[in-house]
Amino acid sequence: ISILSELKHCHLHENLLTYLPMTMGLLSNLVDLTIHDNPLASFPHHLISAPPHEIIDFLREQLYTTQPVHRMRLLIVGQENIGKSTLVKCLGKHWTKLRDGVDSHRQLIYAQSFDSSDSLDKNKTSEKQDEESKLNGADGIDIATYFFTQEPCTFETSDSSPSLNQLGTEGNRVVVNVWDFAGQEVYYAAHSFFLSRNSVYLALFDLSEEPAVAESRLFFWLESIRAHVKRPRVIVIGTHLDEFSDRDAVDARLTALQESCPTLFPSFAFIHVTAVSCVTEENIVALQEKIEELILAHPTLNVAVPIAYPIFAEILQEFSLKYASPIISHEEYIKLANSVGLNEARKAQGVTRWLQDMGDILYFNEYPILADIVVLDPNWLIDVLRSLFTTHTRSKKGILRHSRLS
Repeated sequence: ISILSELKHCHLHENLLTYLPMTMGLLSNLVDLTIHDNPLASFPHHLISAPPHEIIDFLREQLYTTQPVHRMRLLIVGQENIGKSTLVKCLGKHWTKLRDGVDSHRQLIYAQSFDSSDSLDKNKTSEKQDEESKLNGADGIDIATYFFTQEPCTFETSDSSPSLNQLGTEGNRVVVNVWDFAGQEVYYAAHSFFLSRNSVYLALFDLSEEPAVAESRLFFWLESIRAHVKRPRVIVIGTHLDEFSDRDAVDARLTALQESCPTLFPSFAFIHVTAVSCVTEENIVALQEKIEELILAHPTLNVAVPIAYPIFAEILQEFSLKYASPIISHEEYIKLANSVGLNEARKAQGVTRWLQDMGDILYFNEYPILADIVVLDPNWLIDVLRSLFTTHTRSKKGILRHSRLS
């Protein structure tokens, strides 16, 4: 609504409005506003019949307040076909699933009023695609979204400020965006686009492989994380634990890794080594608890950001859906930022950094040729990379048909 900058008359009385969007505070030309006879539970009663400018002033002040956004990315890396996607399914049994892929930003940030039976992804992968996935492993990056419940938040709201429900969130829910990175070599360079500090990392290796080979592959991913992320938090996970009857040998191997990793990667803020079985689900619950512990202790989880940030993120999501466009020009991006009061260069830069850390957008301003494009849907870039690089078989006996290129 803030885009309607010339709006002068707005009659909202006698509706079922439970809150007023804070972006109405940017409607500086509004001279006639009625909001009475609405169930505005958290709105100050004395302002319901107040002059328009007092209501607008109140909403504008709320727009520039700050609040923690309880959301974290869980990035899973490792070689292909070592059980990353299966591990995601096991972990998902202990969390509430929202939807696969990049969904409405309101749902991602504010996991409120969800009926998990309604929000489960209804789209089923075809048998052919499922079989191809089993044979070749994930292609690109698969994204799924879950939430879990923590203890009630310690921050409070007063009667004169927006309640958590008004903002669309319950303070005790933490949203987890799980990114399952393909392990094929052709994707290695592309993965660095998506590594950020606002994440917890799971680095997987196959216990059934020759130790020297498995650890060499593991260290490749740990080096990649170290090169792109400052003070990362990492859990190293050995898979296929069920294939070993001699647990003493496995424990000795894990202990050796636990002792060597802090020395090899001293810049890591945290590194923990464990092993799981996705067949018997041994240690899955313990792993899930460790992940939650790391997420809740992560220094970026409870950092308060301007409320305008998630509102702007939602506007970008709506723009992408309305125009069916995964990208936007930087000029249009700035115009939309201005519409929610982010009208200074430093404010636009701040929200851009935050959105990139959240994994919601990609912006390569360091490259002049790309500086005028903001990617609103990371999945789109993944699909582009899939079309350019894939490990799936596209030819038969050396013959590539034109139909496979479409």
